[in-house]
Amino acid sequence: MNNQPSFNFDQHLPPRPDELFAYGTDLYQMYELLYHGGMTSLEAQKISMTHTRRISDIRIKLASRNWTVNKHKITGQKIFLYKLEQFAAEQAAA
Repeated sequence: MNNQPSFNFDQHLPPRPDELFAYGTDLYQMYELLYHGGMTSLEAQKISMTHTRRISDIRIKLASRNWTVNKHKITGQKIFLYKLEQFAAEQAAA
């Protein structure tokens, strides 16, 4: 008998872009960047001039899956970095 516990590596991964949005849409393109590590406000603006609204739409879709998009200011610049982050366990339970 094997005493090693089983692991579920998928439970800590955000949903894939194709699970949430139609391929080729602004939302898909922005979420794909977020999924692969994050995006800056400049990258988001190249995809959509209404990028703040699109990010809000992404947050709404992710809320039921215990994920969100957080904004971090890049030091000394007026540029922001958006990243996917999972809700803490106590936030998800509330």
